[in-house]
Amino acid sequence: MKKMWMILLVITVAAVFTGCQGKSQLKTGTYLLDGNAENYIYVVLDEKGGFQFSRGLALSYRPMGSYEVEGDRLILQAGPDETYTFLIDGEVLVYLEGFGEIIEKGSRFIYSEVSMQVHGNRAVSG
Repeated sequence: MKKMWMILLVITVAAVFTGCQGKSQLKTGTYLLDGNAENYIYVVLDEKGGFQFSRGLALSYRPMGSYEVEGDRLILQAGPDETYTFLIDGEVLVYLEGFGEIIEKGSRFIYSEVSMQVHGNRAVSG
C-alpha cells in the first residue's frame, strides 16, 4: 500500500511540474506601447483567444485573428503568412518580429487597466 501511495505521489508531482514547465502567465486585456501617451498603438487580447493589434493611427489596417502562447512567446496569427511574435515578461509584451516590421523590435507593450473593446474592425476605449 505504501508503495502505491509513493508511485501516485511521484506521478502527481511529475504531472504538476510538466504542466507548469515553460508556460507563461498571460493576462487578457489591453497592452499599450510604452511611451505612447495617446494610446494609439496597442494589443488587445480577449478571453476567447482573439486579438487586435493597432500599430498606429496612420494605418487603417489593424491585424485581427487568434493568438496562442508557446512557452514564453505570444504568437498573434492574423493570416496564414501574417504572424507577430512577442516575448511575455510578466505584464509586459516585448515585440520580437512580425509581418511588415512596422513596430520596432524590442518595443514594450505594458498591461493597462485601460479597456479597449473590439468592435468589428476597430477597438474603442470603454
